[in-house]
Amino acid sequence: MHVIDAGSSGTPRAGKFSLTDEEIALSFSIYFNWGYPDYVREALNYLIAQSSPFGKLDPKKELTWAQLNKVLAEADSRPIRLIIASNSTTPTCVLNFLALTDDVLVVQRVAENSNTHVATLTKLLRHSSPVVRTAVSEHPNTPESLLLILADDLDADVRYCLAENAHMPKAVLEVLANDSNPYVAARADRTLTRLAPTQIVRAKFAKKTGQLLVRST
Repeated sequence: MHVIDAGSSGTPRAGKFSLTDEEIALSFSIYFNWGYPDYVREALNYLIAQSSPFGKLDPKKELTWAQLNKVLAEADSRPIRLIIASNSTTPTCVLNFLALTDDVLVVQRVAENSNTHVATLTKLLRHSSPVVRTAVSEHPNTPESLLLILADDLDADVRYCLAENAHMPKAVLEVLANDSNPYVAARADRTLTRLAPTQIVRAKFAKKTGQLLVRST
C-alpha cells in the first residue's frame, strides 16, 4: 500500500491519505485512457435522453456503488457503443476513441460515420479487417491519396469494392483497371466505361458554359 499526504506545502509525505495499488492503477486507467471520459459522457447523455431507468434516479441523492456500477456497465455496453459509433452527431474525439477498440463491428460503424475525421480514417486504413478498410474506401472524407493506397490493398475484395464504386476518382479506377486480379481489373474497366459518357457530357457543358461567360464579358 502507498501512503501519501500532500500537506500544506503540496509536497507528498507519509501520513494521512492512503491509496492502494489497485486504486492508483484505476486512476491511471481513467485519466490516461484518452477519449474514454468523453465517450462515457456521450453514452450517459444518450441513456438519459432515452428515458432509461437511470434517468429516473433522484438527482439529490448520491448513487450507491451498486447503482454506479450498473450505470457504467450499461453506458459501456456493446449496444450503446454501436449506437454512439453510428450517430452522426458524435464528436470526432469520441469516434477516434471507439476506432481503437477490438470490436470490429464498432470500428466498422466508426468508419461509416459521416462525422469521422480523416485522421481517424487514416489510422483505419491499416485495420486488420477488410470490412473496415472497405468502409474507409466508401467514406466521403477519404482523400484520393488514401484511396490510391487502398487500390493496392492485399485483399482482392477490398479492391473490387473500390473498382465498382462509381464515385471513385478516375485515377484510382485507372490503377485498378491494371490490377493483377482479372475480376478487379474487369470491374474497374466497366466502371470507367460507364462513367465515360457522363464525363464527356460534363466536359462539353463546362466548355459551353465557359464560352458563354467569354461572350458575356
